[in-house]
Amino acid sequence: MDSNQSTSPQAPAPEINIDAVVEAENQNTGRWRGIGCLLVTILAVGLSLVVGFQLIGILYAILLPANPPLPDNITEISHDNLDYGVDEWVYSTAEDACQIVEFFEQQGASCNVAPGACSETGFVPASPNTQNIGTCVGEDDFSIFLMRWEAVITIGYRDEESTRFYIERAVLWSSNTPVSTSAPSPN
Repeated sequence: MDSNQSTSPQAPAPEINIDAVVEAENQNTGRWRGIGCLLVTILAVGLSLVVGFQLIGILYAILLPANPPLPDNITEISHDNLDYGVDEWVYSTAEDACQIVEFFEQQGASCNVAPGACSETGFVPASPNTQNIGTCVGEDDFSIFLMRWEAVITIGYRDEESTRFYIERAVLWSSNTPVSTSAPSPN
């Protein structure tokens, strides 16, 4: 090199503060980590709400099983709890027995009525004694369970409420498999 040539002084290289760079990167990483944690938390809360609401419905159905359909203006005479979800009730009413059968049919029950027992005007008594008018069988789904019920309608009691009906309810807790009750499947 020629000694006559002058070299221009070069600017000194800037000093890089390594600590500042590492801290800035940690702040960026921390921001993404915070957003990730927030998203995971929101997802977990949403999932627990969905599962929780389903479990609440199931627990409610276990604690308070569904009752069979009942017409208006009835009086409960007795109630026997044979097992959890298996009950028998006896009700009385002033309604005509054929109207009770019609009510259960409107609720989706399959009813067998004694031949000639019901006419267009209502119950036709064959004798003054207590008589079995018909039997209605139905089933209802509630939550994840199934309830089967059977109503036996009778007439001829010597009081204001001369119609009585006996209802047996059986809740099938584990599946649609029949349990040992007198309430057959309506199918």
